[in-house]
Amino acid sequence: VLVFLTGHGGENFFKFQDFEEITSKEIGQIFATMHQNKRYGKLLFFMDTCQASTMLADLDAPNVVSISSSVHGQSSYSVSLFILEMKLI
Repeated sequence: VLVFLTGHGGENFFKFQDFEEITSKEIGQIFATMHQNKRYGKLLFFMDTCQASTMLADLDAPNVVSISSSVHGQSSYSVSLFILEMKLI
């Protein structure tokens, strides 16, 4: 299973459309529940947002590999670059 989130985030949270947020603790609980319910064998979690690595803090479910685009206190500009690229096309 691949879970890919990109957008706006901060320390231990990710925003959906500036209306809803999900925390690192909630992500950890979701993946743990998914594993308990045998919803995946292996899971790749890719997080592309500012301070993305903080969203990995509460992951302890088995067979989860995680990748983040930025560390604590660091901005991630890849979303802006994607929008710029789309405008050029």
